[in-house]
Amino acid sequence: AGSFYCYGRDILAPADGTVAEICTGNPDSRITKNRTASCNARDIRGNYVLICHSADEYSLLAHLKPDSIQVSVGQSIKKGEKIAECGNSGNTSEPHLHFQVQLGKSFYSSPGLPIEFENIIVKKTPNYEKFDDRCLEEYSENYYPPYIGVGQMVRQGN
Repeated sequence: AGSFYCYGRDILAPADGTVAEICTGNPDSRITKNRTASCNARDIRGNYVLICHSADEYSLLAHLKPDSIQVSVGQSIKKGEKIAECGNSGNTSEPHLHFQVQLGKSFYSSPGLPIEFENIIVKKTPNYEKFDDRCLEEYSENYYPPYIGVGQMVRQGN
C-alpha cells in the first residue's frame, strides 16, 4: 500500500466541528493483483472519523491508515487540523479517502448532502498512469466549479 501516491498523506478536518465517532483497529486491506478488495476489517469503512458540524450535518472520513487517528470522541476540531492519514482499511482495493457529508449520524440510513468546495485547485496528477493502469475515464481540469475526478489532485488555493 505504501507505494500508492496518497498512502500516508495527511487527512485534514474539512470544517470546524466535534468528533462524534471514531473506529480504529482495522488493518489495511491487502491489495490483490487484479485490485479486488481483500478486506479483513470488521466494518466496511475500516478506520474512520465522523465529525458533527451541526445538528443535521456530519462528515465521514473513512479508509484511514491504521494507528493514524489523532483525535478522540468529543474533541472540538478546526478546519484544516490533521485528524489522521490516508490508508487502505475497510472494503477497499487501493488507498484513498472516502469522504461524504450526510444528514445524520448513521452511515447506513442518513442521506448524503451536496458538498461545495471553496478555494481549491484541481489538477491532473502527474504520471497518474504509473499509479493506476486501469485506463479509467479522466475528467477535464477546467470544470467550474471544479469537480474532482479520477486521476486528479486537489489542494487548497491561495
